[in-house]
Amino acid sequence: MAGSNSDRDHYYSHRNDRDWQSRCRATYPDFDPNTGTYAGQDGYRHYCTR
Repeated sequence: MAGSNSDRDHYYSHRNDRDWQSRCRATYPDFDPNTGTYAGQDGYRHYCTR
């Protein structure tokens, strides 16, 4: 998984925020709200920080 500690912290502080989930889902169709990640073009999963 790719991402910084601040990206991971962002996920943990927003994981129950439905607006955050909606923004991530709208931006990244393969967004997984259970992990807070999406598949990047580099083949790695990245945390959504939107």
